[in-house]
Amino acid sequence: MALVQAVGRTNVPTPRAVGPRLPRVLVERPRLTSLLDADVPLTVLRAPLGFGKSTLVAQYLRERPDNAARAAWIRLGADFADRAQFWAAVLRALEDVPDLVVPDGPNPRARVRGALLQATDALTLVLDEFEHVTAQGVDDELLTILRDSRHLRLVVCLRG
Repeated sequence: MALVQAVGRTNVPTPRAVGPRLPRVLVERPRLTSLLDADVPLTVLRAPLGFGKSTLVAQYLRERPDNAARAAWIRLGADFADRAQFWAAVLRALEDVPDLVVPDGPNPRARVRGALLQATDALTLVLDEFEHVTAQGVDDELLTILRDSRHLRLVVCLRG
C-alpha cells in the first residue's frame, strides 16, 4: 500500500491512502463537500489553524474513492520553503499515483510538468499547509502547469 503524503497516516479505506488520519466522529459538512465537487481546476481553502481544512478535503476524498485513487497529497512544512525541496516533494508524491507516467530527468519541476501534461486521466493534487512555501515563483509555476494541464485539479489548503 503506497502512502502518497510526506507526513502522517490515514484510515481512508481505499487502495491508496491519501490525506491525514480522520477522527472517528466526523461532523458532516455536505454544503462544503458539495463545493469541492465543483468542476474547477483550482480550489483554495483558507482559514485559521484548527478550522478543519485538511479534514474536509480528506473526508471529501474518502467519500469519493474514484477521486482518492488518483490523488496525491503533500503536507508541507517549514522544510518546504525552498523551491527545489517543494518540487522534489511533488515529484515523490506523483511517482506513487497509479498509471501516471513520470518522465526521467534531473529537474524535478520539469518532470512534474511533463507527468501532468501527459496525464490522460483526472488527477487531484492536494497541497496542504501551502503557507510554508515562500520561495519566489513557485505559485506562478504551479498556475502555469495548472493552466496547461487538461486533467489536473489543484486543491490548496493554507492558514490565513
